[in-house]
Amino acid sequence: MVGVNGALTKLSLAHNRLEKEGTKAICEALKQNKTLKELDLSGRAIGGEAGAKHVADMLGVNGGLTRVDVRRNNIAGDGAAQLAAAVLGNLKIEMFNEIPIKEMRANSLTELDLKGKDVGVEGVMVVAGLIPVMGGLTKISLAQNKLEEEGTKAICEALEQNKTLKELDISGNVYGSNIGGSAGVKHVAKMLGVNGGLTSLDLSSNQLCGLDRYGRGTYTAEGITAIADALRVNGALTNIDLSHNWLGAEGAAALAPALAANGVLTKIK
Repeated sequence: MVGVNGALTKLSLAHNRLEKEGTKAICEALKQNKTLKELDLSGRAIGGEAGAKHVADMLGVNGGLTRVDVRRNNIAGDGAAQLAAAVLGNLKIEMFNEIPIKEMRANSLTELDLKGKDVGVEGVMVVAGLIPVMGGLTKISLAQNKLEEEGTKAICEALEQNKTLKELDISGNVYGSNIGGSAGVKHVAKMLGVNGGLTSLDLSSNQLCGLDRYGRGTYTAEGITAIADALRVNGALTNIDLSHNWLGAEGAAALAPALAANGVLTKIK
């Protein structure tokens, strides 16, 4: 029906457990559809990574959709990468996972606030892909988005050579890390070691040393030590928030000499 219906402009199949077979069917029908403008497949609807690949294939050829939502589908790996590439390659898409693609492409934003939007790994990969064209952007919040290590790596690599962004918020919350814990923070450290533009970074509530808010988990100081090493050489950052991270004595010991060597930081939380 979707393939031949010429009047339908908006379709929501959110929270419907289509799984990969159902997702494939709907995406096949949409490949030649030019009238549907908005598609909502959010809420564990598409069958994870396998379903995401079908959505990516459809977006590669569909010329009608302007708004697509696949949030909260636990997409990662190749599925996330293929989906992000398809969105970036489809110039008709104006909004993806509540990310304002149209405005980002037009470089009309100075601030991008996606806090708590659940953009997912695929969403942050799209943001990372558009960083090079947003020369006017000075502030981004990707807080509370379950970026995981994969998404954190993508955004940090995009920011390594960026000189215009000044404020980055990738904080988590009481429910868990946003950046993939101690694994993700290593990518943040790598970025800090070479980025010369950021002046403010929020890493609060991210289980940087592997422990949650109750002290559960396996402690490791590797991530915070990497941050400390980056702070020794970073000459731009003036404000960093490391609160609610159970850094422990070993983490504090790693930070102390780095902070003493850094002559730029004026606010540490």
